[in-house]
This record gives sequence, structure tokens and C-alpha cells, in this order.
Amino acid sequence: MLKAADPIASTASWAVRFAASLDGLITMLSGMTDMGQLEDNIKIIKNLRPLSADEMAAVKEAVKELNSVTRTPCTGCRYCVDQCPQKIKIPELMNIYNEHLKYRAVSNANEFAFAMATMNSGKPSSCAGCGMCESRCPQHIEISDVIGKIAQLYENRQH
Repeated sequence: MLKAADPIASTASWAVRFAASLDGLITMLSGMTDMGQLEDNIKIIKNLRPLSADEMAAVKEAVKELNSVTRTPCTGCRYCVDQCPQKIKIPELMNIYNEHLKYRAVSNANEFAFAMATMNSGKPSSCAGCGMCESRCPQHIEISDVIGKIAQLYENRQH
């Protein structure tokens, strides 16, 4: 939707311009992983223009669409990982599960990602349901429940 509204704009530019358009903004943080992202953010800030009414409407429509997709709200913060006595890679599995929810299918790519996420670590079926991970989750996800669903989806398919 955002590409349709402005095919040239980067995803980061939409986010930065949206945040910069908010009243009362004092500080804005942006996560970047490479020099290209840093350069893009600098270019956006140097030439900052608030979102137009049409652009803000496009953002609201995209938010509405994103919110309609059922998913777990895992942000990948990893606060849960050190607490897991079974050493289950919870954020990686949550991401795989969200891909399943988005596309309503178990793909070969998801099966490969599952195999990688469970290699040399705990499988979802090894979850003891102790709740230690849940006590650390800032999103208050019922991790044990989701991990059980992941076990049913992926472990029963393993050959």
C-alpha cells in the first residue's frame, strides 16, 4: 500500500516521516543494521517533510490491513530465551509461526527455518510449560501455548 502511494520511498522513510509528523516529538530512535540504512535515515532527516494528509491516510490503511492479520506480537527482544530451561529459540519459532499465520500454510522455507531453529537447541515439544519465559515477556505472550501449536504444526511433519 505504501509502495503504491510512493513507489520510490523506502519503508524506513515512511516510518521516520510518520514519527517526525507527531506533535510533541522530542527524540526519535531508529534501528539500523548497515551503512545504507544510516545514509537513508540521514537523507530523510536532512530533507524532512511531514506526511501529507493523503500519505497519512495511506499509513492508516496499511495499519488497518496489518492489524487484520492474526499473529503473535513477538518483537524478538529475546528476554525469554535465557529463562528457558529447555533452550528453545523462542523468538525464531515465533517468527516462523507468524509466517505460517500470514500465509496460512507450512512452506518448505518455513520447514527449513524450523530445522535451523531447532538444531542444537530445544524443540517446541520439549517445552515443560514452566512459564519462566512468559514472566519475562514484555508483550505478555502466552508462549507455552504458542510453542505447543508450533510443535503440532512442525514436529508432526518431520520425517
